[in-house]
Amino acid sequence: MEIALAPVLEWAVLGASAIAAAFWAAAYASPVRRRNLFYRIEADDELPEPPVEPVAVICPGRDEARQLPETLARLARQDHPDYVVFFVDDASGDDTPAVARRIASRHAHLHVVRVESPPPAGWVGKCWAIEHGRAALVAHERAAGRRYALIAFTDADVSWHPACLRQAVSALRSGDADVLGILPHVRLETPAERLVVPMLALAVGLAAPFERVMDPQRKEALLAGGFILADREAYERIGGHAAVAGRILEDIGLAHAFKAAGARLRIGATRELVTGRMYEGWRDLREGLAKNAYAGVGYRPAALFGLSLLVLAANVAPPLYVVGGLAGYLAASWPLGPAIAALGGIAAACQARVMNAVRREMDLPLAYAFAVPAGSALYLGILAVSAWQHHRGGNVWKGRRYGQEAA
Repeated sequence: MEIALAPVLEWAVLGASAIAAAFWAAAYASPVRRRNLFYRIEADDELPEPPVEPVAVICPGRDEARQLPETLARLARQDHPDYVVFFVDDASGDDTPAVARRIASRHAHLHVVRVESPPPAGWVGKCWAIEHGRAALVAHERAAGRRYALIAFTDADVSWHPACLRQAVSALRSGDADVLGILPHVRLETPAERLVVPMLALAVGLAAPFERVMDPQRKEALLAGGFILADREAYERIGGHAAVAGRILEDIGLAHAFKAAGARLRIGATRELVTGRMYEGWRDLREGLAKNAYAGVGYRPAALFGLSLLVLAANVAPPLYVVGGLAGYLAASWPLGPAIAALGGIAAACQARVMNAVRREMDLPLAYAFAVPAGSALYLGILAVSAWQHHRGGNVWKGRRYGQEAA
C-alpha cells in the first residue's frame, strides 16, 4: 500500500509541536519551578546564630593564576571565627603555585598543597586534587590535636563574599541539614556565554527543582561544585570524593550519594555570596561543556539520540512550527498548518516566559528571554562534539584527556 509522505510529515510535525507546547506549558504552570526562586541564601539574611564550629575548606585549582588574587584572597578573609583553607594546586603549569604561596604568606590559616602526579586510573583530576586536600587536612588535624566538624568544597574560579561561610554554616544548621549547596551567581560577558549558560541553568532547574531536591522522599539530587558545605560525618559516611573518583560531574555524583545514604540536602541560589564566571568566551565554553556534555547522558549513545530529538522538537523548533505551519497552510498543502502554528506559538510564548525568570536572575537584556532555541542549538552542537571526542580518544580539559576509563 502506497503512503503519501506529505500527510505523514504534516501529522509528525503536528505531534512534535503538540509535545513542545505541552512541555513548555507544564513548565510555565509548575508551582515547583516557580518556587525555585524563593530558595535563596544571601549575605543580609537574618539567620539564627549557630554554635561556633570549625570548618575545613578544600579548594582545588589548576592554572588559575589570574583568578587567585581575587578568589583565594577573599576565601582567606571570611568572617567565620574558626576555619582553615587548603588550596590544592593541581599540577599547574602557570604561576598558580607562586601566586598561591604569596597569598598564603599573609594568612596563617591558608595552606597550599601541591599535586605533582597525574591522577591515577579511575580518578579524574579534580577528585584526585581534593583527595590530596583531604589528606593534608587529616595531617593538620593530627598535628593540631583537633577535628573539623564541617567540610566545604569550592572552585578556584569562584569568589566568596566575606559573610559566605558564616551564612552557610547558619543555613546548614538552622535548616537541620547534613549538606548545603549554594548555586553561584554566574557572570556572563560574551554572547556565547549568554546564550548557552542560562539555558543550562534552566534545564537544571526543570530537571531538579529545589523543593524536590530537599525532599528526602524524592530521587532528585543536585549540588554545584562551586560551593558545597557538609557535615563531616555525613561526608565520610559516603566515602568522600573517593566514592565519585571517576565522575566528570562529581558534584551531581556526590548529591546522589548523599541522598542515597539518607543525608538531608538543602540547596539555594544566591546573587552575592558566591559569584564567578564559568567560562571565558566561546573557546573555553566549548571545551568545558564538551568535557561534561556526553557525561551528562551517561556516555550512552541511545540517551544522546533521545535527548537530541527532544531538544530539537521542544527547544529549537517552536519558532519553526509557527513559520512552517503558516507557510504550509498558505501554500494550500497543509490543512493542519494553523494548528501547528498555534501550538508552536504556545510553546514559544511559554518558553520565553519561563526563560525570562532565568534572564532576570542573570541580569541579561530582555532579548535573551527568547534565546532558548539558539542556545539549545549551540548546546546540541557541543554535545555532538563531546560524544565524538569521547569515542575518538577522550574529552580534553586544561591539558588532560578524559577517556573511557573516566567514564
